[in-house]
Amino acid sequence: MNVESIVVAAVPSTSLLGVIIYLLKNPEKAEKWGALFARGFAGLSDASERRSVSGEIQSDINTFAKDVTGKVDASILPYGIKIKWEKSDNVSYESFVSEGQVVVRMRNHRNQARNLALATVAYVQAGFLPDARPHFDQEVSNAMDTAMARKILLDRRRSDALSIFNKEMLTEQTPMAARMSKIMQDLDAKGLFNEMLLREMADLGKRLTGIAPTEDSRKEIRDFVVFCEKLTEKEPGEDVSPDFKKKLLRVSIVLIAKSKTYAERGVMPHLNWVDKCLKEEMDSIYICATGPHIRAARELDALLQSYQSVRRIAEHSEKVLGQKGEIVNGICIVYHRLA
Repeated sequence: MNVESIVVAAVPSTSLLGVIIYLLKNPEKAEKWGALFARGFAGLSDASERRSVSGEIQSDINTFAKDVTGKVDASILPYGIKIKWEKSDNVSYESFVSEGQVVVRMRNHRNQARNLALATVAYVQAGFLPDARPHFDQEVSNAMDTAMARKILLDRRRSDALSIFNKEMLTEQTPMAARMSKIMQDLDAKGLFNEMLLREMADLGKRLTGIAPTEDSRKEIRDFVVFCEKLTEKEPGEDVSPDFKKKLLRVSIVLIAKSKTYAERGVMPHLNWVDKCLKEEMDSIYICATGPHIRAARELDALLQSYQSVRRIAEHSEKVLGQKGEIVNGICIVYHRLA
């Protein structure tokens, strides 16, 4: 065999090996491809149809979970999902954790959007922030689950499933739970639901693992969610207290939003604020800015990177809702104080 023949023969093998490695590293993609393959045989048997439906649902949810855990914290959605179809009419859905996955038992509806909405609700109830969840009161838990389920369906661009969720699956909320749901929805529009609220809850869950929940811990988490309302309702030029200082959560939000301050004094007022936060032993500092103020945020970030008393945790940029309701570029940079 000449050299050209060897090279030609090796190319398909090399390509196949690359595909295999890719699928091993990204099992949610393998599920998607498997579902598409099964869809071609869905008309031949009920089993093929169920495999196609469950494969697509599992791929959608696992893709979202992998993205969130990779960007923020692995303990937010630490489990995959496995669908098990039930024939009994007595089972609407139920979910539980087994062998590192959320197992969702449910009936197969002909409406795929309804299947996805039900599976998402079941997955979130069993697999979302499992370490922190015991320390949520019922209203916080309800609001968190509602916000996350909506976020999954929006992220997967499944407006059909989101419509079913909103119309049929939202549990009746108390006024406070409804208020918290709105706070979380508004936080998400500003890019702070994942980057700040979920990050703090994930970190708190790790610190409280093995510790029995108390009324004090539940109240503090509830108070923190309500504190976030200040960030979502802040008007341009309005000063709000950006600190939350209690026993479990000590968080400061550095909102850079005044062009006049930056023009007159640069980032020194913000740097002085960070110094004050460190003296007061604030554990988390979030530097947030939008639009033209991102330049000042980056200047402050550059100065803080020379500090020995903090550790830079993450930086996240995305399109967010500005203070006047417009879509703008946003940035959030996270620092933790070193003990």
